[in-house]
Amino acid sequence: MQHLAKVAAALSYGDAARMVVLSDFLAPALDFERYEQGRNSEDELKMEFLCLMAGAMEHNAAGATLKAHLHALGVVRRAVDFISAHAPPASPLLLVGGGDAWKDFVARPALKAILRVLAGLATQHEPTQVRKWFSY
Repeated sequence: MQHLAKVAAALSYGDAARMVVLSDFLAPALDFERYEQGRNSEDELKMEFLCLMAGAMEHNAAGATLKAHLHALGVVRRAVDFISAHAPPASPLLLVGGGDAWKDFVARPALKAILRVLAGLATQHEPTQVRKWFSY
């Protein structure tokens, strides 16, 4: 499936209509909250495809067109919002060994996928890297 994800991404580079078709197909995977609440095998397959595709995108101007398209759809914003909404508050107790809240957080199925998608989209894509997503 990894090769298929790479080919699907490459076929859409620079073609707005194809990028829309691809993002429409992956729409269930782009809704991280819905994915977390309940998913079927098709949703899981689409999420895995999205993760593989994000990691397989070319690190050049052509690949940047699809990254920019997904960025414009709010994928990165939704991912960061999910993390912000569900992450336990940071505390000095983290240094002592954490807690159940953090264990529960890192076990979330959507979080694992979100981190894979963000890693793929941020790789050599400055607009994803430099934006201040979190407010401290």
